[in-house]
Amino acid sequence: MRVGSFLDAGNLAYHRQRRGSPDFRSIRFKSANSGGGVRLQRFERLTMDNDDTRSSAADWFNEGIRCFNKPNGVGAVRAFEAVVEIDPAYRHKDGDNPYFYLGKISEIEGRLDDAILLYSRALALDAYDEESLIGRGSCYTVKKNHEFALSDFKKVLDMPHEVRNVPLKHILYVIAENYRQQKDWPNALYWGEKALAEDPDNYRHQELVSEVKKQMK
Repeated sequence: MRVGSFLDAGNLAYHRQRRGSPDFRSIRFKSANSGGGVRLQRFERLTMDNDDTRSSAADWFNEGIRCFNKPNGVGAVRAFEAVVEIDPAYRHKDGDNPYFYLGKISEIEGRLDDAILLYSRALALDAYDEESLIGRGSCYTVKKNHEFALSDFKKVLDMPHEVRNVPLKHILYVIAENYRQQKDWPNALYWGEKALAEDPDNYRHQELVSEVKKQMK
């Protein structure tokens, strides 16, 4: 269970809570780019001293979750980076992995290229990680990389409804919004009307469909 992702397409904001609701937006996270990859700034060396009983990837992962929910961004980054140092392919017993959380912190901080890379690493461990697909798709939307955004969102849409957590109306809307931003009016209308059918009283859905119809006249 996780804190969900923002689907930030224009003024769209969808936030699904899974592990509480930490607000990182008032916290600054430091990062640095090195070569072709992302390197999150190390705040402490990851060696254990006599006062630190965390010695396994699972211990550090649990510490990362605790800090993430607090929220203690510096502590979360430190802990999740420790997990990756110990075991780059680590997955928690519930299937969770540290890259999602490092990606979420990067996304909230506006470091979208870093976030995309980290979400992609999460998806390399689990191609059906719904939150990482949503997070990466949201970043692609903000960067106007609509082809990749649509690919990620449609992968979420294709998940069986009994395992998909995001409400159908939200995923339909962000697909429509990506088409709207591309001025692909027929597809924007098609997906917008599907979203509106799921939630007829939703003002944002009504507004999108109305705008697209005006553009098609």
